[in-house]
Amino acid sequence: MPYRKVDDPTRLQALLGAVLLIESDLDRDVLLQRIIEVAVEQVGARFGALRVLGAAGEGLERFLHVGIDESTVERIGHLPGGRGVLGHLITEPESIRL
Repeated sequence: MPYRKVDDPTRLQALLGAVLLIESDLDRDVLLQRIIEVAVEQVGARFGALRVLGAAGEGLERFLHVGIDESTVERIGHLPGGRGVLGHLITEPESIRL
Protein backbone atom coordinates (compact mmCIF):
# COMPACT_ATOMS: atom_id res chain seq x y z
CA MET A 1 0.00 0.00 0.00
CA PRO A 2 1.44 3.39 -0.91
CA TYR A 3 2.28 5.83 1.86
CA ARG A 4 -0.29 8.59 2.35
CA LYS A 5 0.66 11.73 4.24
CA VAL A 6 -1.73 12.78 7.02
CA ASP A 7 -1.77 16.58 7.23
CA ASP A 8 -4.68 16.99 9.66
CA PRO A 9 -3.31 17.03 13.23
CA THR A 10 -6.63 15.75 14.65
CA ARG A 11 -6.62 12.74 12.30
CA LEU A 12 -2.96 12.08 13.02
CA GLN A 13 -3.60 12.18 16.77
CA ALA A 14 -6.50 9.71 16.42
CA LEU A 15 -4.38 7.33 14.35
CA LEU A 16 -1.46 7.49 16.75
CA GLY A 17 -3.84 6.93 19.66
CA ALA A 18 -5.14 3.76 18.00
CA VAL A 19 -1.60 2.51 17.41
CA LEU A 20 -0.66 3.15 21.04
CA LEU A 21 -3.70 1.19 22.22
CA ILE A 22 -2.10 -1.93 20.77
CA GLU A 23 0.50 -1.86 23.54
CA SER A 24 -2.06 -1.21 26.27
CA ASP A 25 -3.47 -3.72 28.72
CA LEU A 26 -6.96 -3.55 27.22
CA ASP A 27 -9.00 -6.68 26.69
CA ARG A 28 -8.56 -7.89 23.11
CA ASP A 29 -12.19 -7.30 22.11
CA VAL A 30 -12.18 -3.80 23.65
CA LEU A 31 -8.96 -2.98 21.79
CA LEU A 32 -10.29 -4.28 18.46
CA GLN A 33 -13.59 -2.44 18.97
CA ARG A 34 -11.72 0.84 19.53
CA ILE A 35 -9.59 0.28 16.42
CA ILE A 36 -12.76 -0.25 14.36
CA GLU A 37 -14.25 2.95 15.80
CA VAL A 38 -11.15 4.97 14.87
CA ALA A 39 -11.09 3.50 11.36
CA VAL A 40 -14.77 4.34 10.83
CA GLU A 41 -14.17 7.90 12.05
CA GLN A 42 -11.13 8.34 9.81
CA VAL A 43 -12.88 7.37 6.59
CA GLY A 44 -16.26 8.86 7.45
CA ALA A 45 -18.08 5.52 7.26
CA ARG A 46 -21.38 4.74 8.96
CA PHE A 47 -20.46 1.10 9.60
CA GLY A 48 -17.27 -0.83 10.18
CA ALA A 49 -16.45 -4.43 10.98
CA LEU A 50 -13.48 -6.62 11.73
CA ARG A 51 -13.26 -10.36 11.46
CA VAL A 52 -11.06 -12.43 13.74
CA LEU A 53 -10.07 -15.73 12.17
CA GLY A 54 -10.24 -18.95 14.14
CA ALA A 55 -6.99 -20.48 15.36
CA ALA A 56 -6.82 -22.88 12.40
CA GLY A 57 -7.21 -20.00 9.94
CA GLU A 58 -10.62 -21.25 8.94
CA GLY A 59 -13.93 -19.65 9.79
CA LEU A 60 -14.47 -16.75 12.13
CA GLU A 61 -13.83 -16.73 15.84
CA ARG A 62 -15.35 -13.26 16.18
CA PHE A 63 -17.10 -10.68 14.04
CA LEU A 64 -16.90 -7.25 15.67
CA HIS A 65 -18.78 -4.26 14.31
CA VAL A 66 -19.68 -0.62 14.97
CA GLY A 67 -22.40 1.59 13.54
CA ILE A 68 -25.33 -0.81 13.84
CA ASP A 69 -27.90 -0.28 16.57
CA GLU A 70 -29.18 -3.22 18.60
CA SER A 71 -32.56 -3.40 16.88
CA THR A 72 -30.86 -3.70 13.47
CA VAL A 73 -28.51 -6.38 14.83
CA GLU A 74 -31.57 -8.31 16.05
CA ARG A 75 -33.26 -7.99 12.64
CA ILE A 76 -30.11 -9.22 10.86
CA GLY A 77 -30.05 -12.27 13.09
CA HIS A 78 -27.00 -14.51 12.91
CA LEU A 79 -23.83 -12.50 12.23
CA PRO A 80 -21.39 -13.65 9.54
CA GLY A 81 -19.65 -16.94 10.20
CA GLY A 82 -17.01 -17.08 7.49
CA ARG A 83 -18.97 -18.12 4.44
CA GLY A 84 -19.95 -16.00 1.42
CA VAL A 85 -17.88 -12.84 0.96
CA LEU A 86 -16.05 -13.30 4.27
CA GLY A 87 -15.29 -16.92 3.44
CA HIS A 88 -13.85 -15.77 0.13
CA LEU A 89 -11.66 -13.23 1.93
CA ILE A 90 -10.28 -15.97 4.17
CA THR A 91 -9.04 -17.92 1.16
CA GLU A 92 -8.23 -14.85 -0.99
CA PRO A 93 -6.96 -12.27 1.54
CA GLU A 94 -7.13 -9.04 -0.46
CA SER A 95 -8.90 -5.86 0.57
CA ILE A 96 -12.40 -5.41 -0.73
CA ARG A 97 -14.68 -2.41 -0.36
CA LEU A 98 -18.41 -2.92 -0.73
